[in-house]
Amino acid sequence: MEFLFSEDQSMIAEAARDFARDALAPGAEERDENRSFPLEEIKQAGELGLLAINLPEELGGAGLDTLSLALVIKEISKEDPASGAVLATMNGCFNEALLKFGSDEMKESLLSRAATGEILTCHASTEEVGPDPDIPLVTTYRVEGDQYVLVGEKSFVSNARCADYALVLACDVNSNSDPVLTYFVVDMKADGVSISREWETLGQTASDVCSIRFEDVRLKADAIVGEEGKGGEVFEHIMDYWRILIAAQGWGITEKMYEAGAQYAGERVQFGRQIGKFQAIQGMIADNYADAMICQSVAVNAAMRRDSGLDCHVQGCAAKLICSEAAFRTADRSTQIFGGYGFSREYPTQRYYRDAKGLGIYGKTSEQIRVSLGMTGLKEKKF
Repeated sequence: MEFLFSEDQSMIAEAARDFARDALAPGAEERDENRSFPLEEIKQAGELGLLAINLPEELGGAGLDTLSLALVIKEISKEDPASGAVLATMNGCFNEALLKFGSDEMKESLLSRAATGEILTCHASTEEVGPDPDIPLVTTYRVEGDQYVLVGEKSFVSNARCADYALVLACDVNSNSDPVLTYFVVDMKADGVSISREWETLGQTASDVCSIRFEDVRLKADAIVGEEGKGGEVFEHIMDYWRILIAAQGWGITEKMYEAGAQYAGERVQFGRQIGKFQAIQGMIADNYADAMICQSVAVNAAMRRDSGLDCHVQGCAAKLICSEAAFRTADRSTQIFGGYGFSREYPTQRYYRDAKGLGIYGKTSEQIRVSLGMTGLKEKKF
């Protein structure tokens, strides 16, 4: 499947493909089994410039566009979806938030180091406990003199234990019906910061998903990303970007499952013939191919729209919905094509099946996206 990508886009995609095949794929099964974070591999990705695709050259980045980063995430996710999730979070959340809203000092001191893999980062916005109706977040901050004191807990944070810095969303403790949301950059080694729980997730087990507790963590004003009270704006911006990268994860998984199913069907012999000769299997392969083509189209469209400076909220939501569900469907079909082997850990289809499930949950669930798209359709009544 070929799009007319630019020379830079094709080169960075090829570099990511080689890295994923040579560095990530060999250990993906073991990392999944042991729930071990690909620390050395991620640092190697930083050395290759894959952690800074969207950062300007003066900060050590490649200065490339959204589509280039989406191609990188897609190639990484084809071989190791957990690592694809790690790179999508670091590039799409932390890096993008500081690039768009951070101070010059933040950019120079943190982004230049994140670009090379010297520091690793995470994004902490999700909470396990339902909030009070008047306060949208349980994690709050209060102002004491010239300090902001952070209290609370964030859940389901990828990269948490290995991260050096976290991008944390909190609410002013004095907020009422008009909540004041603010993003902070928090040093994970600061007093009062701790890992409170390690989550044993169904899939993407190597992405180091944990809960982080903040107990009277004291921050200066220079830790604020953007302006105090503008956290909602920052959140919506990075979510629109991140959802395009999640779509790219789904695109990569979908392509991989199409290729794996087609290859196996051409090799496996049952009842005296290749199973690919049976029409039932051909139908599954055809559906996987169609899903891969659709994922490519919607993911590329959303990325190109963003690169053109156009609003990409609806397109990013639709791309995430389509690609996440296509990834799970194709993994399900390929597992079926593999039969008993697919149900065992001897073949990787079961890993992709589990990994794909997460795409429809984080970054806004498929159900939430359907509500959002439905409301948009009812309001605009045009494509």
